[in-house]
Amino acid sequence: MVVSDVDDNRCLPTLDTLGTVTAKGNGYCTQVAYAKDNPRYDVKTVPAAPLKHVIEEFGPACPLAQDYLVTIEHANVAFAAFERSVQSLRPSAPAASMAQLAGPAASAMEQADSALNRIPSPPDVRTYIGDLVNADAALIGDLKAAITLSIPNRSTWILQLSVNGAGVTAAANTYRSWLCPDCPPLPG
Repeated sequence: MVVSDVDDNRCLPTLDTLGTVTAKGNGYCTQVAYAKDNPRYDVKTVPAAPLKHVIEEFGPACPLAQDYLVTIEHANVAFAAFERSVQSLRPSAPAASMAQLAGPAASAMEQADSALNRIPSPPDVRTYIGDLVNADAALIGDLKAAITLSIPNRSTWILQLSVNGAGVTAAANTYRSWLCPDCPPLPG
């Protein structure tokens, strides 16, 4: 489809509204590029030919969404395993037990954040990635406190994990809502 740079019905830039009117279900991806960057592109060709110099994309099947999901998968699995393990620890368990559980989760999150920062993405998306990486940094700091055995009080530490975990979930949901407006948010 060819669109202009302004959505006349809403008096807004088309890129601000296009994500709300395109197909969003599983398997869909809408990409946007300038016509000048894609000379002789035929919008009627089915399936659509790849665009050059994509400036925006919407939908769960888009490469950016797929890159994100692949990038965070290991970190999500590692943190979920950490949460399950911590919940099963006795309150009298030594701090070293907590440290042993926190290490893999912190490492996986750091690796995911490093990879997220390397994913090529439009400039406005960099803000969402930055917010997510910053939220992760607080949670990684909590995990590292367990690794270095500098947890002054276990219940306070678990509360801090919960608060920083909620920050990560909020940042991830903001980014996910941009990638896939119809995708369900992560559980809080």
